[in-house]
Amino acid sequence: MPLTRKELPDLILLDLVLPKKSGFDVLTELKADPELKNIPVIVSSNLGQDEEIKRALQLGAMDYLVKSQHPINEVVEKVNAQVLKGK
Repeated sequence: MPLTRKELPDLILLDLVLPKKSGFDVLTELKADPELKNIPVIVSSNLGQDEEIKRALQLGAMDYLVKSQHPINEVVEKVNAQVLKGK
């Protein structure tokens, strides 16, 4: 995650369906990295089964939004709340 390490974002909005690896794998790698583990992660995905939500939260996601159930303004509110919380 060279770009993440270089930029050190205030928050990561992560989908679970990615072209090269699973979002669960990305989340696991982020939380295992001492330099990146404290970056808040909100999962935003169309995967909305209870097991997927539970797994993402157990892996360290701060929140989980099912895209089809949350309008964009709600996503923006949650992102803003997390970013402001960290400042």
